[in-house]
Amino acid sequence: MQRSTRASVKAGKKRTPSPKKEETPRRFLQDSLKALLLTVGLGALLLLLVALALSFIEDPLARIPAAGLLLAAVTAFFGGGIAVRIHRTGALLCGLGNGAGLLLLMLPLSLLFRSEASGYSSLVSCLLHAALLLLSVGGAFFLRPRPKRRQTRKRT
Repeated sequence: MQRSTRASVKAGKKRTPSPKKEETPRRFLQDSLKALLLTVGLGALLLLLVALALSFIEDPLARIPAAGLLLAAVTAFFGGGIAVRIHRTGALLCGLGNGAGLLLLMLPLSLLFRSEASGYSSLVSCLLHAALLLLSVGGAFFLRPRPKRRQTRKRT
């Protein structure tokens, strides 16, 4: 005999389990691409908001490098969370995939515009790029969906 929830008992229906999606590499790549696109969109939105905020302060050019680093870190962190929320399993793999995708997008841009982008040395720049990967993994672990606890009811 199947157990039913309160809502389904009221409606007179038994609850049927939802079908699980098959775990395939193709599905993972599709989910990863969707998460990367959402992460880039989030980064663009945050960039717009930060640029707007910087336009209202005195001497915004002095604060652009710090704002850019903070913006990249926040984007990578929440990008890892977006990836694990879309895929639902494998926080480490989702965080690494999203972080690697961000690195593949940011590395050529930072190499092309190195002199205009920052005054950091090559070593510091490489460490900052590696930190983005770690932040994405950290965001995936921190923002992953937690399983809901089942509460036992006291019977009288």
